[in-house]
Amino acid sequence: SMVVRGFLAMQALDLGFDHRPLLSMRIYLAGDQFDALDARARAVDEIADALTAMPGVTAAAATSSIPGDDGGGLVRVVVDGATGADDGIGVQTVSATAGIFETLGLSLVEGRGLSLAETLDPGARVAVVNQALAERLWPGEGAVDRRVGLQTATEVVWYRVVGTAPDVHYEEAGEDTPQSRLNLYLPQAVTGYRSMALLARTDGDPADLVA
Repeated sequence: SMVVRGFLAMQALDLGFDHRPLLSMRIYLAGDQFDALDARARAVDEIADALTAMPGVTAAAATSSIPGDDGGGLVRVVVDGATGADDGIGVQTVSATAGIFETLGLSLVEGRGLSLAETLDPGARVAVVNQALAERLWPGEGAVDRRVGLQTATEVVWYRVVGTAPDVHYEEAGEDTPQSRLNLYLPQAVTGYRSMALLARTDGDPADLVA
């Protein structure tokens, strides 16, 4: 069946990290009590914290994108010295809480990850780039403390790069694109998605956590 073939392809796919001890699930924040971006960020962080405190969980975080399952939001970015919209390149954003890289079992290549204060602040203008994006924007040079601009309909919003992360495969098997390989990690409060995925890394069988 297509489902079985998809599962087998997923098992064979190199996501860039060990996903076997990882449990993923999705949540949706419904209701007007979550209208404010900071309220959404606090709620998501509290759920991730509660998950982290569970027996058998070694790390947990929330993210907009589950590796190997979905590629994230599509945006165009520019760097200092770009002259116009034609200079922008397409990337995929990943919204995340603090601890996303620990949960994925990844060590940063350069710099640091997103702090708790940053992931709770809708005004935070910091980002982490993956290695592929760092090499595309600043080949052979460091990415930390450089600026990357997100093009909106009316302006360019600038973010300071605080770290470079290893490349993670976010798309489903066979759906990879040049754009999906370029990832920009943003603080969860900045994007404020109501729908987020929870990831929990365990020291045993992740299925034991499901109940």
